[in-house]
Amino acid sequence: MGPYAPSISADDIGQIHKLVAVRSDMPKRILSIHATQKDCVYVKMTRPIGTAVEVSFTACKRRGKWHINERSVEKWRSIVTA
Repeated sequence: MGPYAPSISADDIGQIHKLVAVRSDMPKRILSIHATQKDCVYVKMTRPIGTAVEVSFTACKRRGKWHINERSVEKWRSIVTA
């Protein structure tokens, strides 16, 4: 998704999933990937069942490899009210 979506390949998406898979501090399911510029994405993670923590981050590709921008990692708690 996003204005630069055509610049993100299936291999890129696979690499982004692998970035998440090795992180113990992040949920393992990606809710959305938005291409914000060429070779950069905003990723929103689904929260694990039983927790209220949401996670998002940006990642960019450098020299053919994707890297998470550690400064962009955001974790917050959702509060559901009726």
